[in-house]
Amino acid sequence: VLLWYDYWCMPQDLRTYADKQAGRPDTRSPADATRFTWMLKNVNLLYLGCSVLCLVDISYLSRFWTQFEAWLSMRQGSTGGLGAAHESRRRYTICCLHNATQGNEDVKLRQMWESVSSEEAHALLSKPDVTVTNLSDKETQLVKVEQLDGEMRAAYSAGAAEALKASGVRIE
Repeated sequence: VLLWYDYWCMPQDLRTYADKQAGRPDTRSPADATRFTWMLKNVNLLYLGCSVLCLVDISYLSRFWTQFEAWLSMRQGSTGGLGAAHESRRRYTICCLHNATQGNEDVKLRQMWESVSSEEAHALLSKPDVTVTNLSDKETQLVKVEQLDGEMRAAYSAGAAEALKASGVRIE
């Protein structure tokens, strides 16, 4: 079993908020900072293809990253673009922590994100009450939300299938 946990797997800048405000330099090496930037631009692909464990606490529904990751885990690609995953193809599990109660926060999370289109997700995630520590993370990912539908259509197109077939990949 493989496990990917963003905080452990992506090189973190360990400065405090006060350190950043004071202009102290990033704690990562230049190579790690570059890796982090690349990973940040592509992390959505993990949530679109892997099984996702949503550890939901009371603040989960107000935070950008947790909502974005949950929404991605509830999607699937097709020739029609990025759509809601059929119940038989669900890749997410919701576990409530601390004061969050099963049957309350988990139902809210599903109701909030299961049938939301890319356009609706962008509108919801753009709202000012969806909090994020680093605003540039939110801006980067909102651009991805706008692009995902077209990227899925292209990935599931006949041309993409022909290219895979020509490369020797077996398509069923």
